[in-house]
Amino acid sequence: KYLVDTNILIYLMNSKSLKLRKKFTSRSIEEFCVSSVTVAELIYGAKKSKNVEKNLNAAIKVLSPS
Repeated sequence: KYLVDTNILIYLMNSKSLKLRKKFTSRSIEEFCVSSVTVAELIYGAKKSKNVEKNLNAAIKVLSPS
């Protein structure tokens, strides 16, 4: 299993790299986990940003299994 931290999720949210996205999407969702601290950091950062709605939606998208 991989414990994905805040920095990796933010990089993934902001990255246009297809290679990076393929690395994540080629693996099973069960291989990844995120701590409650990471979730809180993403939400806190989004709420403190200039684009609150956009960043909250991006956080929800990256945290949602699909």
